Amino acid sequence: MSDGYVEEITIESVIFRVSQEYGALVVYVDVPPLFDHWDVEVWTPGRSSDYGIGDKKIATVPAIGKLVNGEKVEVAVFPRLIPATYLVQGATKYKQITIFPGWISELDLRSRRK
Repeated sequence: MSDGYVEEITIESVIFRVSQEYGALVVYVDVPPLFDHWDVEVWTPGRSSDYGIGDKKIATVPAIGKLVNGEKVEVAVFPRLIPATYLVQGATKYKQITIFPGWISELDLRSRRK
């Protein structure tokens, strides 16, 4: 049950609503060549150790290009997620991340540049 406390944090016109019941996630991804955008998906992993069996898609969000320190970065924002462990899938990678209540988590799925 909510105690009614919700913190609104605005970053570049995105409103994050975090509380004791919700967290948020920011994902950095690569957009594959020949694509003008890419969608990032958030899944709850199934009971199998091999992804795909029992997984449930929670949300799909398009990655949006933003300029960060003069470099174009593709970012997908999930401003409100129930705290849990999720599987996040970008264009070329996927990873698990745990979302905590009251926190904005970040996940970098970009290829490492040299």
